[in-house]
Amino acid sequence: MRETKPLEAAAIVLAGGKSSRMGQDKSLMVFSGQPLVEHVVSQLLPLFQEVMVAADQPDKFGFLSCAIVPDEAPDQGPLMGIASCLSTSSHDLNFVTACDIPHMNLELIDTLIREAEGYGIAVPRSADGLLEPLFAVYRRSVIGPARALLAESRRGVRELFPLVKTRYVEMPGGWYRNLNTLSDYLDALACLEEASGESADVSPAVNACRRTARTRSISDGARIKS
Repeated sequence: MRETKPLEAAAIVLAGGKSSRMGQDKSLMVFSGQPLVEHVVSQLLPLFQEVMVAADQPDKFGFLSCAIVPDEAPDQGPLMGIASCLSTSSHDLNFVTACDIPHMNLELIDTLIREAEGYGIAVPRSADGLLEPLFAVYRRSVIGPARALLAESRRGVRELFPLVKTRYVEMPGGWYRNLNTLSDYLDALACLEEASGESADVSPAVNACRRTARTRSISDGARIKS
């Protein structure tokens, strides 16, 4: 990753999801001593000239030291968040990430920015062909196609790819982890604790879930023995 000066691009963090599989607002769950969205933003602030957060409820992110961009229309999914932020961005190149990816792969971000030369979108592709549209680079030229899709009630970000010149960038294996469920979150905390040698700071609700999981495990073991 370049260390001399910030990239001539903006970073967009999508934080407007409903977190239905997590069961609580994942953007505010504590990770490494910070709300998850702040943990992601803090990694991006030194790297980009502009950082913004896309949110359907902007008031809850007033603690962040970056711009908060409300969705132009509510409940339209990440495509609306992307379109809203691209319209606000002062940069042509924009790196977009979901707020539930705790570890930013800085080398891949740099690669995506470079590979976007001559393309409207640069998106990672895994060895088995899976795409990661919420860890990708989008130019402002994507605004028109995105709004056209939304006008037709088509909200899938992947639907942009046939409409825009898209560069598929081979993605290194093993790094990608996003947190969709409480189990994903607890696994990520366990890895964080193992790396730091200290217990991760989490919310009382998460500690309660941990206790419940341990109780179930002990109970299940007792039934097996009996």
